[in-house]
Amino acid sequence: MFKNCRKEDLRIVALELELIQYTIEDRKRAEEDRKRMQIEEDRKKEAENRLREKELELELARLNVNSDNERTGEGCNTLDALVKSVRILTVKVPNRPEGWAFFFASLERAFVSKNVPEKFKSEILLNLLGEKASNVLTYVKDDELNNYEQLKSIILREYEPSANQFLEQFKKAMRHPNETFIQYTSRLITNWQYYLKLRKVSDFDNLNDLIVSDKIFSSLEKEVASHISVRAGNDWFRPLELAKEIDLYNTSRGKSLKTLPNVLTRNNPVKNASRLADKNFNIPERVQMLLSAEVFYELMLPGQFKTEGSNVIFQNTVFGFIVSGSTSSDAKGKEHCGFIQAADNLEHSIKKFWEIENVEIDSVKTSELDICEDHFKSTHSRDDQGRYTVAMPLKEDPSCLGESRQTAIQRLNSLWKRLSRDKEYLSLYEKFYRNMRIWAT
Repeated sequence: MFKNCRKEDLRIVALELELIQYTIEDRKRAEEDRKRMQIEEDRKKEAENRLREKELELELARLNVNSDNERTGEGCNTLDALVKSVRILTVKVPNRPEGWAFFFASLERAFVSKNVPEKFKSEILLNLLGEKASNVLTYVKDDELNNYEQLKSIILREYEPSANQFLEQFKKAMRHPNETFIQYTSRLITNWQYYLKLRKVSDFDNLNDLIVSDKIFSSLEKEVASHISVRAGNDWFRPLELAKEIDLYNTSRGKSLKTLPNVLTRNNPVKNASRLADKNFNIPERVQMLLSAEVFYELMLPGQFKTEGSNVIFQNTVFGFIVSGSTSSDAKGKEHCGFIQAADNLEHSIKKFWEIENVEIDSVKTSELDICEDHFKSTHSRDDQGRYTVAMPLKEDPSCLGESRQTAIQRLNSLWKRLSRDKEYLSLYEKFYRNMRIWAT
């Protein structure tokens, strides 16, 4: 039965059958073996518990990542849905400047209708702009991309017409053939509201002043209107202020403020004044009639006279003789005064010119700039090869980095252990590392 058994096995069997007695050393050795096995078993259980904890932590992290991804996906889906719904309720991005007011009015009505959160408004606006957004982004800082009002102001400043252009568009607005009266009315209301907004009119008294000022401005000559527009800038003159500006301009130009000058005297070749269509043709008056080109030539009759020394022509019509042509302006009574002074020398004049053209740049001194300047003065030098060198400045003390050397060594050792499993990859890594050291030196 026990043939070919080892001596140690026979000894164990004999001990179990109590055929022999334990010695003190045997009992001591057996007790140590039992304790060692118990310790190893405890360590094994502890390792299994740590492994289980790590697995639970990994599972929890995976669930958190999936939850974040789902929330991000829901946010993206919500934003996409908002963009689509707002696009349906908003007019198309305009190609003409006057359309931007109506575009933003419809966009903001869509925001209110769909309860769009403030954080999504700027992103929806950029999405609707499409290619035009590239022009806008050049003026927008990174911290302003989520500011809807800032984006809106930049777009209006880039594309929107001036207040006078809004007023002219309102006066000349016509209904398009494919436009309903509701759409036409909305366009007029939006145009007028934006005009009042640019003029900063919010009450009835200011509205009265604005209407009167616009009426006065529309009656001005082109030269005077241009002067008033430059003087007003982005603002507008109240009626009395506007009247003072006009009178001051006319006075400075030597224009009469009471009567308009007569351009002709009563010296005409038509002997019978009753044959004139207008007996007082030489006195300026308001226009009484406008004729179209279709009937104009039907009114002409044979008979034409010219005055001596001018380009005035008397043409016979069914109404009588009419007067047309041009006359030379009367320069009598106009005085001109010129004054020239050359007191400064050429050198002084050139100096003043460059002082006017020069753009002063304010030097902003900060504590960091002072530190950098002191660091430069104390560390710059030239090396043995003649190259200009300066020490690398540190914004904070190196002690703030902490004790990271030991952690870096452990990570490096871990990397070498991982690479040692793949000899070919390890050799490539060592070769690359040696090349890097050679290049660095």
